[in-house]
Amino acid sequence: MQGPRLYVGDDVFSITCMNASASINASQVPNPGGQPLSVYATGGPVFSSPCIYNDTVFFGSEDGYLFAFRDQQVTWDTSIYAAASKTGIMWNNETLTIQGKLWPFEITYLDDRGRQTNLGIYASNRLPNATVTLQIVLPDGTNAAVDAITDNNGYFTASYTPTEVGTYNWIAFFNGVDKQWIKYGQAFTQYTPIDVQQAPIESTPAPTEAPTTTPTVEPTPILTETPTPVVTATVAPTATAVVDNGSMYIYAVVAVIIIVIIAVAAYMFTRSRSKKA
Repeated sequence: MQGPRLYVGDDVFSITCMNASASINASQVPNPGGQPLSVYATGGPVFSSPCIYNDTVFFGSEDGYLFAFRDQQVTWDTSIYAAASKTGIMWNNETLTIQGKLWPFEITYLDDRGRQTNLGIYASNRLPNATVTLQIVLPDGTNAAVDAITDNNGYFTASYTPTEVGTYNWIAFFNGVDKQWIKYGQAFTQYTPIDVQQAPIESTPAPTEAPTTTPTVEPTPILTETPTPVVTATVAPTATAVVDNGSMYIYAVVAVIIIVIIAVAAYMFTRSRSKKA
């Protein structure tokens, strides 16, 4: 059998198969360790210990039957949802982005006693690390494909940029995958058409000639005769004699004395000449 499992009988008329892994990658199975994988109801309590031989589980029940089960892979249906960023019409220079989610779908069936059993109670609401393909049918009938990987919550995103004008059709689908203990079935959306039209061509404005600037003639400066400076005679300042009254008095006295001396000398000279005559 694939992977560790634990089979437990109980007194509520059933035997339960549980995931015996201590921890497990959520991308492989949606059931963490310790969670039930399947339950089978009997007509009485199951007190005996299950025994496994040749990939078959054997156990007895108080209803008087010995049961034998061969471990088989469970097939799980899946659901997918996808929506586009553009609907109806788009330009041929725009990008079409598809976003969606992939998750296991609840399975309801009737057991061997005709009772309804819902396997969806053990299903996860996401399918991580799964490949979802976006397929685009081009106007000429050829196909283009873009793959996307779901994240831990089962969400995916895929983008495509059409270049040709015409009607495109897109579809998102999951091809299914075999995981440990569980086989996930295919899932796909419906084909969705979208009309791709030629994007408007923006007209490039004609270059405008720059206006020709007429150079401005700078006025020629007129040379004017530089006036000859008129030399103006500067009147020398007249020295103003400073009359010192005290000095003038001394000079006058000296002059008088000199005059007196000269007069006396002349008198004496004249007298002496008179005596000689």
